[in-house]
Amino acid sequence: MPKRKTAHELSNIAQRAVHTRRGKHPGGSTERLSSVAVEELFRDRPTFSTGDIMNDFGAAKDNATAVAAVLRIRRLTEKAGTAPDGTSLWRWI
Repeated sequence: MPKRKTAHELSNIAQRAVHTRRGKHPGGSTERLSSVAVEELFRDRPTFSTGDIMNDFGAAKDNATAVAAVLRIRRLTEKAGTAPDGTSLWRWI
């Protein structure tokens, strides 16, 4: 049975992955990318890409991808609605 990695080892692996992605797809600004700001800018457009987010906000690819995922999951929970107790309902796609 392989040895389980500690939290510190997993953190180091994740940090190396971020440096690798940033090396291949560098981003401009160091400001945090807000999903609210992205949603406001692209609200009237039927489609947009992570490239659009990168260009309009000067964000790195991994940040743009993360914000797009947040917006996608928000849309899915809005479509599914909420349970009677106020929690989010999830539907398989």
